Amino acid sequence: MKRKVTTVFLSFCILAIINSLTVSAETGIRWSPAPTGPSRHTEPRLPELRRERSMSAFPIRRVPVHVLVDQQWISGDIHRNPFNPNGNPNYRQTTFDIIFAATDVYWQEFSLDIHGSGVITRWHSPNTLDGEVLLANARAHGLAGQRLQIAFSGRRFIQFFDRDNNEWIEIGGLASFRDWGVLVLDFGTHNRAITQHELGHNYGLDNHDETIVCFMGDADRHFGRICASCRNTVNATRTMF
Repeated sequence: MKRKVTTVFLSFCILAIINSLTVSAETGIRWSPAPTGPSRHTEPRLPELRRERSMSAFPIRRVPVHVLVDQQWISGDIHRNPFNPNGNPNYRQTTFDIIFAATDVYWQEFSLDIHGSGVITRWHSPNTLDGEVLLANARAHGLAGQRLQIAFSGRRFIQFFDRDNNEWIEIGGLASFRDWGVLVLDFGTHNRAITQHELGHNYGLDNHDETIVCFMGDADRHFGRICASCRNTVNATRTMF
């Protein structure tokens, strides 16, 4: 009798778990493991899906990303485990965390589930200071069956030629306007803001004056905030990818 009760209880638990997974699949909820202190820094968090529902009325649109990283990015100090600073850098976790944070505004505002596909391609980036050459080299690796590409490089002091002002300027990232392809350089804590801003260019957003409260202006200060003009643009371009 005791064995029978135990069996029934276990069967009930299994059915409850299956039912909860089915509901998640049907409602399209993005899911991510909750932070758990030190252990969060020891295991990579793969394809990021959120628990909370989007605030947007749009239908959910999945946009998997082909992620590229070069050797300089892999060996960068940004990936050091703060709980074990002498251990091996966990570049996979850092990379997915940046994408997860940077794309939250696209999820909340437009139901765009922009997420790493779970596969990271190691990229032998060329030795150049020209950001356009670096982005073109990354784009040559293609989408690998995904809808967008984000290439992370540990290089610093990359330049972009500003044709309007006929001068070279230092950049933190570069993107293909209304087309797939983002380049993010390692600027430490600024990486998530750079990624969010450059993805905006993919969806047709222009740079703003820094006084406008929008991540297309001062990307750091206005991280996660979008103006009405940019919102209208992405409303029209959200199905590009």
